[in-house]
Amino acid sequence: MVKSCDLCCYFNYLQYHHFHVTLTANRRSIWDTSRTSKSNGPPFLLMFSIMLTVVLISPIIEELIFQYFFQRVFLPTLNISRNIIVQKYVSIISPTLLFILSHIITGNISFQSIFIGLITYLPLLFLSILYERTDQNIVYPIAVHILINFMGMISIS
Repeated sequence: MVKSCDLCCYFNYLQYHHFHVTLTANRRSIWDTSRTSKSNGPPFLLMFSIMLTVVLISPIIEELIFQYFFQRVFLPTLNISRNIIVQKYVSIISPTLLFILSHIITGNISFQSIFIGLITYLPLLFLSILYERTDQNIVYPIAVHILINFMGMISIS
């Protein structure tokens, strides 16, 4: 398996040797360090940027798209039903199903991947209910989503 530092090293090698692009002192030291490094783990900066993206940036963007846009802006304009209770259920379930689909689509869609995705992400229906119950205040679902992703990152590392 190719590590990201190997790809970076190879890219720098191509730039320097084949395309005669001069490396800055900083990139040259990174290249030398990555070539001579004996550590098996990814660099700290890479792990930090992944953690920042997964724990902070992604939950904010996902909640703004799925909760705010779909649940508050898009679905009410469709006038799906005259019954307010049906509209509330549709506005709670639809963003959750879209969220689940966006996370389980990996190019190999099968009954098994959909089933596992539903089991894994269906508890996130709580985020839609929370958004609805807090008078559509987006801060609470974002905070819970950040907490869920943080706990997931802690359990992985």
